[in-house]
Amino acid sequence: MDAGYLKQLVSSLPDEGVYALCLVNVQGKRVQWALAVTAEGFDFNKYRGDLLAPIQGKGGGRAPVYQGIGENPEGVEDFFASFRRIFQSE
Repeated sequence: MDAGYLKQLVSSLPDEGVYALCLVNVQGKRVQWALAVTAEGFDFNKYRGDLLAPIQGKGGGRAPVYQGIGENPEGVEDFFASFRRIFQSE
């Protein structure tokens, strides 16, 4: 999808409810990522390193949406696995 796809998708999420969403858009060697987390207790800065390392990512945001880019599409599965581990341990 084009670069605006994740932004459009995240902006269509409901304002209410509890959810934790991890999204990726791979374009060649570029990884566009977005997290939308309304679950209580999620501290992106606490998990930033573990989440972004597999995709060699950077980015940020403020609750409930965080987004950025990465340079390692081969790490996408590990990126998803790291996100799942965060919520399994909470």
